[in-house]
Amino acid sequence: MACTRPLPRLLLLLAAATAVAAVASATRPPRRRTTRLPGGCRGAAKFNLIALGNKEQTIRGNVHLERTEVLGAVAATGDVTLKSFSVNSRGTPGVCASAPTSSTPIALAAGGNLTTEDGVIDHGRVVAEQPLLGGGTTVACPVEQENVDAGAVEQWARTTHTSTCAAPVAGCQTSTGDGGLLRFAITPVAGGGPAHCTVGAADLTAASLVEVVGRPDPSSMVEIAVKGAAAAAADNVTLTNMGFAGWESSATLLSMCNVGTLTVQDVGLKAAVLAPETRFRGTSGAVNGTVIVADVQSGVEFQKAPIDCPRKRRRPRRGEE
Repeated sequence: MACTRPLPRLLLLLAAATAVAAVASATRPPRRRTTRLPGGCRGAAKFNLIALGNKEQTIRGNVHLERTEVLGAVAATGDVTLKSFSVNSRGTPGVCASAPTSSTPIALAAGGNLTTEDGVIDHGRVVAEQPLLGGGTTVACPVEQENVDAGAVEQWARTTHTSTCAAPVAGCQTSTGDGGLLRFAITPVAGGGPAHCTVGAADLTAASLVEVVGRPDPSSMVEIAVKGAAAAAADNVTLTNMGFAGWESSATLLSMCNVGTLTVQDVGLKAAVLAPETRFRGTSGAVNGTVIVADVQSGVEFQKAPIDCPRKRRRPRRGEE
Protein backbone atom coordinates (compact mmCIF):
# COMPACT_ATOMS: atom_id res chain seq x y z
CA MET A 1 0.00 0.00 0.00
CA ALA A 2 1.38 3.42 -0.96
CA CYS A 3 2.03 5.87 1.84
CA THR A 4 0.47 9.33 1.18
CA ARG A 5 0.65 11.00 4.61
CA PRO A 6 3.87 13.02 4.04
CA LEU A 7 2.40 14.70 0.95
CA PRO A 8 0.41 17.48 2.70
CA ARG A 9 3.44 18.37 4.81
CA LEU A 10 5.59 18.58 1.67
CA LEU A 11 3.07 20.89 0.04
CA LEU A 12 3.06 23.12 3.11
CA LEU A 13 6.87 23.36 3.02
CA LEU A 14 6.82 24.22 -0.68
CA ALA A 15 4.17 26.88 -0.12
CA ALA A 16 6.16 28.41 2.74
CA ALA A 17 9.34 28.51 0.64
CA THR A 18 7.43 30.16 -2.21
CA ALA A 19 6.03 32.79 0.15
CA VAL A 20 9.50 33.57 1.57
CA ALA A 21 10.93 33.94 -1.93
CA ALA A 22 8.08 36.26 -2.92
CA VAL A 23 8.66 38.47 0.13
CA ALA A 24 12.42 38.61 -0.54
CA SER A 25 11.79 39.54 -4.16
CA ALA A 26 9.34 42.26 -3.17
CA THR A 27 11.71 43.84 -0.62
CA ARG A 28 14.86 43.59 -2.75
CA PRO A 29 15.67 46.98 -4.33
CA PRO A 30 15.41 47.02 -8.12
CA ARG A 31 18.66 46.37 -9.90
CA ARG A 32 20.10 49.71 -10.99
CA ARG A 33 21.37 50.15 -14.52
CA THR A 34 24.93 51.25 -15.25
CA THR A 35 26.05 53.92 -17.68
CA ARG A 36 29.52 53.18 -19.05
CA LEU A 37 31.52 56.17 -20.18
CA PRO A 38 33.29 55.80 -23.53
CA GLY A 39 36.99 54.99 -23.44
CA GLY A 40 40.09 55.92 -25.35
CA CYS A 41 41.13 59.37 -26.50
CA ARG A 42 37.93 59.86 -28.47
CA GLY A 43 35.87 58.94 -25.44
CA ALA A 44 37.75 61.44 -23.29
CA ALA A 45 37.31 64.13 -25.96
CA LYS A 46 33.54 63.90 -25.55
CA PHE A 47 33.95 65.58 -22.15
CA ASN A 48 35.16 69.05 -21.25
CA LEU A 49 35.99 68.13 -17.64
CA ILE A 50 36.69 64.72 -16.06
CA ALA A 51 37.54 64.02 -12.39
CA LEU A 52 38.85 60.50 -11.72
CA GLY A 53 40.33 60.60 -8.22
CA ASN A 54 43.93 59.52 -7.77
CA LYS A 55 45.10 55.96 -8.29
CA GLU A 56 45.15 55.16 -4.56
CA GLN A 57 41.69 56.74 -4.17
CA THR A 58 42.89 58.86 -1.25
CA ILE A 59 41.45 61.67 -3.40
CA ARG A 60 37.91 61.04 -4.61
CA GLY A 61 36.91 62.15 -8.07
CA ASN A 62 34.74 65.05 -6.85
CA VAL A 63 33.78 68.21 -8.75
CA HIS A 64 32.75 71.37 -6.90
CA LEU A 65 32.01 74.39 -9.10
CA GLU A 66 30.55 77.75 -8.09
CA ARG A 67 29.67 80.82 -10.17
CA THR A 68 31.09 79.45 -13.40
CA GLU A 69 30.31 77.44 -16.50
CA VAL A 70 31.55 74.37 -18.31
CA LEU A 71 30.74 74.71 -22.00
CA GLY A 72 31.02 70.96 -22.61
CA ALA A 73 30.11 67.78 -20.72
CA VAL A 74 31.25 66.83 -17.21
CA ALA A 75 32.07 63.40 -15.75
CA ALA A 76 33.16 62.50 -12.23
CA THR A 77 33.69 59.22 -10.40
CA GLY A 78 32.69 60.91 -7.12
CA ASP A 79 30.26 63.64 -6.08
CA VAL A 80 29.36 66.66 -8.22
CA THR A 81 28.30 69.89 -6.50
CA LEU A 82 27.21 72.83 -8.65
CA LYS A 83 26.09 76.30 -7.54
CA SER A 84 25.24 79.19 -9.87
CA PHE A 85 26.40 77.25 -12.90
CA SER A 86 25.93 76.24 -16.52
CA VAL A 87 26.97 72.88 -17.96
CA ASN A 88 27.13 71.76 -21.61
CA SER A 89 25.71 74.85 -23.27
CA ARG A 90 27.79 73.93 -26.37
CA GLY A 91 26.32 70.44 -26.57
CA THR A 92 24.24 69.22 -29.51
CA PRO A 93 20.83 70.98 -29.55
CA GLY A 94 17.70 68.88 -29.76
CA VAL A 95 19.05 65.62 -28.31
CA CYS A 96 16.51 65.83 -25.48
CA ALA A 97 13.50 66.36 -27.76
CA SER A 98 12.53 62.72 -27.14
CA ALA A 99 13.17 60.36 -24.23
CA PRO A 100 16.93 59.80 -23.81
CA THR A 101 18.44 56.43 -24.70
CA SER A 102 21.88 54.92 -24.11
CA SER A 103 23.04 56.52 -27.38
CA THR A 104 22.01 60.04 -26.31
CA PRO A 105 25.13 62.14 -25.59
CA ILE A 106 25.93 62.62 -21.91
CA ALA A 107 25.88 66.15 -20.50
CA LEU A 108 26.80 65.17 -16.94
CA ALA A 109 27.66 61.88 -15.22
CA ALA A 110 28.26 61.62 -11.45
CA GLY A 111 29.42 58.42 -9.81
CA GLY A 112 28.19 59.73 -6.45
CA ASN A 113 25.79 62.47 -5.38
CA LEU A 114 24.74 65.22 -7.79
CA THR A 115 23.86 68.33 -5.77
CA THR A 116 22.78 71.46 -7.62
CA GLU A 117 21.47 74.96 -6.99
CA ASP A 118 20.63 77.72 -9.49
CA GLY A 119 21.87 76.52 -12.83
CA VAL A 120 21.33 74.70 -16.13
CA ILE A 121 22.46 71.33 -17.48
CA ASP A 122 21.78 71.36 -21.19
CA HIS A 123 21.76 69.21 -24.34
CA GLY A 124 22.30 65.70 -22.99
CA ARG A 125 21.69 62.94 -20.47
CA VAL A 126 22.13 63.62 -16.77
CA VAL A 127 23.15 60.47 -14.89
CA ALA A 128 23.93 60.20 -11.17
CA GLU A 129 24.07 57.52 -8.51
CA GLN A 130 22.12 59.86 -6.21
CA PRO A 131 20.56 62.97 -7.79
CA LEU A 132 19.79 65.78 -5.32
CA LEU A 133 18.67 68.66 -7.50
CA GLY A 134 17.98 71.88 -5.63
CA GLY A 135 15.99 75.01 -6.38
CA GLY A 136 16.53 76.93 -9.57
CA THR A 137 17.96 73.91 -11.44
CA THR A 138 16.93 73.29 -15.06
CA VAL A 139 17.80 70.10 -16.96
CA ALA A 140 17.11 69.47 -20.64
CA CYS A 141 16.81 65.68 -20.29
CA PRO A 142 15.16 63.87 -17.38
CA VAL A 143 17.64 62.92 -14.65
CA GLU A 144 18.48 59.20 -14.55
CA GLN A 145 19.49 57.44 -11.33
CA GLU A 146 22.15 54.98 -12.46
CA ASN A 147 25.60 53.76 -11.59
CA VAL A 148 28.46 55.28 -13.56
CA ASP A 149 31.36 53.17 -14.83
CA ALA A 150 34.36 55.30 -15.89
CA GLY A 151 36.78 52.37 -16.12
CA ALA A 152 37.48 52.62 -19.86
CA VAL A 153 38.28 56.34 -19.95
CA GLU A 154 40.22 56.06 -16.68
CA GLN A 155 42.42 53.29 -18.08
CA TRP A 156 43.25 55.40 -21.14
CA ALA A 157 43.95 58.50 -19.05
CA ARG A 158 46.27 56.77 -16.58
CA THR A 159 48.13 54.82 -19.26
CA THR A 160 48.61 57.91 -21.44
CA HIS A 161 49.64 60.00 -18.42
CA THR A 162 52.28 57.47 -17.37
CA SER A 163 53.75 57.22 -20.88
CA THR A 164 53.72 61.00 -21.39
CA CYS A 165 55.50 61.66 -18.10
CA ALA A 166 58.14 59.03 -18.92
CA ALA A 167 58.67 59.96 -22.58
CA PRO A 168 62.06 61.39 -23.64
CA VAL A 169 62.38 64.86 -25.13
CA ALA A 170 61.67 64.82 -28.87
CA GLY A 171 61.55 67.72 -31.31
CA CYS A 172 61.69 70.34 -28.56
CA GLN A 173 64.25 72.62 -26.97
CA THR A 174 63.31 74.34 -23.71
CA SER A 175 64.97 77.61 -22.77
CA THR A 176 64.48 80.61 -20.48
CA GLY A 177 65.10 84.29 -21.12
CA ASP A 178 64.93 87.74 -19.59
CA GLY A 179 61.72 88.93 -18.00
CA GLY A 180 60.48 85.49 -17.05
CA LEU A 181 60.39 84.10 -20.60
CA LEU A 182 59.95 80.32 -20.95
CA ARG A 183 60.19 79.07 -24.53
CA PHE A 184 59.52 75.69 -26.14
CA ALA A 185 61.12 75.66 -29.62
CA ILE A 186 59.58 72.94 -31.78
CA THR A 187 61.30 71.05 -34.60
CA PRO A 188 59.91 68.25 -36.81
CA VAL A 189 59.90 64.77 -35.24
CA ALA A 190 60.95 61.76 -37.28
CA GLY A 191 57.92 59.74 -38.29
CA GLY A 192 55.59 62.68 -37.73
CA GLY A 193 54.92 62.02 -34.06
CA PRO A 194 54.16 64.70 -31.48
CA ALA A 195 56.88 66.97 -30.16
CA HIS A 196 57.58 66.24 -26.51
CA CYS A 197 58.91 68.91 -24.11
CA THR A 198 59.69 68.83 -20.40
CA VAL A 199 59.87 71.60 -17.81
CA GLY A 200 60.22 71.72 -14.05
CA ALA A 201 57.17 72.63 -12.00
CA ALA A 202 59.01 75.51 -10.34
CA ASP A 203 60.23 76.88 -13.69
CA LEU A 204 56.70 76.95 -15.13
CA THR A 205 55.29 78.61 -12.01
CA ALA A 206 58.01 81.30 -12.14
CA ALA A 207 57.43 82.20 -15.81
CA SER A 208 55.66 85.37 -16.93
CA LEU A 209 55.44 84.47 -20.65
CA VAL A 210 55.31 80.91 -21.97
CA GLU A 211 55.87 80.56 -25.72
CA VAL A 212 55.55 77.66 -28.12
CA VAL A 213 57.41 78.57 -31.32
CA GLY A 214 58.23 76.73 -34.55
CA ARG A 215 55.14 74.52 -34.59
CA PRO A 216 54.95 73.19 -38.19
CA ASP A 217 51.22 73.95 -38.35
CA PRO A 218 48.47 74.70 -35.83
CA SER A 219 47.35 71.05 -35.70
CA SER A 220 50.83 69.67 -34.88
CA MET A 221 50.59 68.12 -31.40
CA VAL A 222 52.94 69.42 -28.70
CA GLU A 223 53.15 67.55 -25.39
CA ILE A 224 54.57 69.38 -22.38
CA ALA A 225 55.37 67.28 -19.31
CA VAL A 226 55.54 69.43 -16.17
CA LYS A 227 57.70 67.57 -13.69
CA GLY A 228 57.59 67.98 -9.94
CA ALA A 229 60.36 66.80 -7.63
CA ALA A 230 60.76 63.05 -7.34
CA ALA A 231 60.21 63.25 -3.58
CA ALA A 232 57.14 61.86 -1.87
CA ALA A 233 55.66 65.34 -1.41
CA ALA A 234 54.71 66.46 -4.90
CA ASP A 235 55.30 70.03 -6.05
CA ASN A 236 52.44 72.40 -6.82
CA VAL A 237 52.02 74.51 -9.97
CA THR A 238 50.33 77.92 -10.04
CA LEU A 239 49.56 79.60 -13.34
CA THR A 240 48.91 83.29 -12.67
CA ASN A 241 50.26 86.65 -13.82
CA MET A 242 51.54 85.10 -17.03
CA GLY A 243 50.81 85.08 -20.74
CA PHE A 244 50.79 82.28 -23.29
CA ALA A 245 51.81 82.52 -26.96
CA GLY A 246 51.67 79.87 -29.68
CA TRP A 247 49.44 77.53 -27.67
CA GLU A 248 46.70 75.65 -29.54
CA SER A 249 43.81 74.40 -27.43
CA SER A 250 43.25 71.07 -29.21
CA ALA A 251 46.91 70.41 -30.09
CA THR A 252 48.73 71.21 -26.84
CA LEU A 253 48.77 68.60 -24.07
CA LEU A 254 49.93 69.74 -20.64
CA SER A 255 50.70 66.74 -18.41
CA MET A 256 51.27 67.19 -14.66
CA CYS A 257 53.86 64.67 -13.43
CA ASN A 258 54.21 64.36 -9.65
CA VAL A 259 52.34 67.62 -9.18
CA GLY A 260 50.02 67.76 -6.18
CA THR A 261 47.85 70.75 -7.08
CA LEU A 262 47.43 72.78 -10.26
CA THR A 263 46.02 76.27 -9.63
CA VAL A 264 44.78 78.43 -12.52
CA GLN A 265 44.17 82.01 -11.44
CA ASP A 266 43.22 84.91 -13.70
CA VAL A 267 44.82 83.49 -16.84
CA GLY A 268 43.53 81.92 -20.04
CA LEU A 269 45.15 78.53 -20.69
CA LYS A 270 44.73 77.10 -24.19
CA ALA A 271 45.63 73.45 -23.71
CA ALA A 272 44.31 70.05 -22.78
CA VAL A 273 45.33 69.10 -19.24
CA LEU A 274 46.14 65.48 -18.39
CA ALA A 275 46.68 65.20 -14.64
CA PRO A 276 44.72 62.30 -13.10
CA GLU A 277 46.85 62.43 -9.90
CA THR A 278 46.55 66.22 -9.46
CA ARG A 279 43.96 68.44 -7.76
CA PHE A 280 42.63 71.39 -9.76
CA ARG A 281 42.00 74.73 -8.01
CA GLY A 282 41.36 78.39 -8.91
CA THR A 283 38.59 80.95 -8.47
CA SER A 284 38.77 82.74 -11.84
CA GLY A 285 40.29 82.43 -15.29
CA ALA A 286 39.64 79.93 -18.09
CA VAL A 287 40.94 76.68 -19.53
CA ASN A 288 40.17 76.08 -23.18
CA GLY A 289 40.62 72.33 -23.68
CA THR A 290 39.87 68.85 -22.37
CA VAL A 291 40.72 68.68 -18.65
CA ILE A 292 41.32 65.38 -16.81
CA VAL A 293 42.30 65.70 -13.14
CA ALA A 294 41.91 63.97 -9.77
CA ASP A 295 39.36 66.41 -8.37
CA VAL A 296 38.11 69.96 -8.92
CA GLN A 297 37.18 72.82 -6.61
CA SER A 298 36.99 75.91 -8.73
CA GLY A 299 35.29 78.93 -10.22
CA VAL A 300 37.39 78.73 -13.39
CA GLU A 301 35.52 78.60 -16.71
CA PHE A 302 36.06 75.45 -18.76
CA GLN A 303 35.73 76.17 -22.47
CA LYS A 304 35.05 73.44 -24.99
CA ALA A 305 37.93 72.50 -27.29
CA PRO A 306 38.20 68.69 -27.59
CA ILE A 307 41.72 67.32 -27.75
CA ASP A 308 42.87 66.14 -31.19
CA CYS A 309 43.15 62.36 -31.10
CA PRO A 310 45.56 60.37 -33.29
CA ARG A 311 43.91 59.23 -36.47
CA LYS A 312 43.88 55.54 -37.30
CA ARG A 313 46.06 54.87 -40.29
CA ARG A 314 44.22 53.30 -43.20
CA ARG A 315 45.76 50.13 -44.51
CA PRO A 316 46.94 50.64 -48.08
CA ARG A 317 44.88 48.92 -50.73
CA ARG A 318 46.44 46.51 -53.12
CA GLY A 319 48.58 48.42 -55.57
CA GLU A 320 48.97 51.45 -53.24
CA GLU A 321 52.10 50.17 -51.43
